[in-house]
Amino acid sequence: MFQIRKNKWRSLENTAKIFPATSSAKDERVFRFACELKEEIQKPLLEKALEAALVRFPSFACVMRKGFFWNYMEDLPAKAQVREEYRPPCSQMYVHDQKNLLFQVTYYKSRINLETYHALTDGTGAMIFLKTLVYEYLRLTHPEEVAGDTGERMGFDATEDEKTEDGFLKYYVRDREKLEIPKYKAYQIPYRKLEHGSFRLTEGRASTGEVLAAARKYGTTMTVFLTAVYLLAVARDMSPRQRKRPVALMVPVNLRSYFPSHTMRNFFGWFDIGYTFSGQESLEEVIPFVAEFFQRELTAERMGERMGRLMDFERNPLVRILPLELKTVAMQIGAASTTGEVTAVFSNIGRVQMPPECAPFIQRFSFFTTTPKAELCLCSWEDELIFGFTSAYTNERLEKNFFRILEEQGIEVSLLDKGERYPDTGKEKKIVHKSFQWFTFICVAVAVLANALNWVAFPDSWWGKYVLVGAGCAWLVTGTGLAKRRNPLKNAVWQMVLLSALLVLWDLLTGWRGWSVNYGVPVTITVTLIFLTVITALLHLTSERYMIYFLMTCLAGLVIWILAGVGILPVKLPAAVCGAASLLTLAALVIFQRQAVAEELKKKFHL
Repeated sequence: MFQIRKNKWRSLENTAKIFPATSSAKDERVFRFACELKEEIQKPLLEKALEAALVRFPSFACVMRKGFFWNYMEDLPAKAQVREEYRPPCSQMYVHDQKNLLFQVTYYKSRINLETYHALTDGTGAMIFLKTLVYEYLRLTHPEEVAGDTGERMGFDATEDEKTEDGFLKYYVRDREKLEIPKYKAYQIPYRKLEHGSFRLTEGRASTGEVLAAARKYGTTMTVFLTAVYLLAVARDMSPRQRKRPVALMVPVNLRSYFPSHTMRNFFGWFDIGYTFSGQESLEEVIPFVAEFFQRELTAERMGERMGRLMDFERNPLVRILPLELKTVAMQIGAASTTGEVTAVFSNIGRVQMPPECAPFIQRFSFFTTTPKAELCLCSWEDELIFGFTSAYTNERLEKNFFRILEEQGIEVSLLDKGERYPDTGKEKKIVHKSFQWFTFICVAVAVLANALNWVAFPDSWWGKYVLVGAGCAWLVTGTGLAKRRNPLKNAVWQMVLLSALLVLWDLLTGWRGWSVNYGVPVTITVTLIFLTVITALLHLTSERYMIYFLMTCLAGLVIWILAGVGILPVKLPAAVCGAASLLTLAALVIFQRQAVAEELKKKFHL
């Protein structure tokens, strides 16, 4: 009836720990990498290519689970599905209580899309996976032209341990020289924002050669040149009063360039560059500042200091022993406190390289990400440079300013037609959300009308308070059930705790008689144990799916038995049944699944 399976698991690396706490409808922390071919995508062959890619990168087939101190990743031996694009780009990927893979492969016409939740990997890891997927697909569609070994041809043949190493932990130096890191009280773009959770996408393209030539005219690199253009694009709409604050760009950095690693996990850092505009500065004035700033900040010592500061916080013993819920609140507060330090984000993956035999079949690569502000994502394929602008603002002034400055430098820019490149998906209907809104209104209406009737028709007795409390209980239980509906076992444990608390509260409000703790709570725990057993058997759940919920319920049952044993609960029978059932269940788990119990506790309570 109960299945035992020992899955591999790993703790989250440093930056990945932040994303579950800070992802929301405002910013889902999802990015999309795409490869557009010169022919229509064949779904059956793309499915086979995905299977082959997952053989090379099995760590992608995992789900995120919740521990007492930290979240962690656990392997999920389930087949990843390929679907035709069916929802807006970068839609929610990580759903609490739903054990889904943290990436998705879709296609539309001739384009292959890879969307990943940022806790799974960073931009470098995602691009490596996409390139491997594309190569495997081309091996199937063009076996005569593309026939080499994937690992050799892609130049990435690391061992599994190398691909899953924690780069932050490997290169963390606690006793290091502390360096000063610049911070800004940055200018914030004042444009009106889109509906909560929405963003605009603008994709442009230019010749890589033309952009490089423009950069060389100023004696600098493409990245420095485009960073300066981005700073100027923001500044063009600033008033003299707004220019008192610097324009600050966050620039993500691939740490593998400074600390050798083949990891496919998150291993990135970032720095913020700020420039205070005093008047109508030109590129000639901004570029030297940006070049000098890049030269100073892009060193192993400076990036190591930023990495070290994040690791100092994570490795702090006081932080490590805090329950995850408190850590989550702390990380949310920390993230909120730093939002004013950045104006926008500039992420440059650089030149995408594929084996020469693949070039005749590839049109372009592109990528973009969700954002609560504005972000420019950049990559190039051969002589085509693709700009992926995402913005939470209603107007396109920033993008237009950016492209206009490029055109002033003699660079021809064209926009990609969004209508041709993306299907008309629209937002998914929030049926459950709308139903719960109506249920909330009905609960409020019942409570208000009952108390109004009580006040007018029966002023001598206050029975309306029972209706008020009853409506509140119904709303709380239903809301919890909907919030946890994706995981029936977790839902059952939450309902057990909630119902027990409500029974005790109801007992107190109606004049304490003790029926809640003598009968209500023991019966609730016993019924929960029965429910967990039935659901586990019917759904053929494996140990990592049910173990922690059985342990929590058994612990609650043993507490009731102990309270009855020491005389606090005078009615013995319900407590005895509840305690005996809990003890027998716990004994069965320890005797028959001792290793699974130990493994689950190790995962849930890892520091």
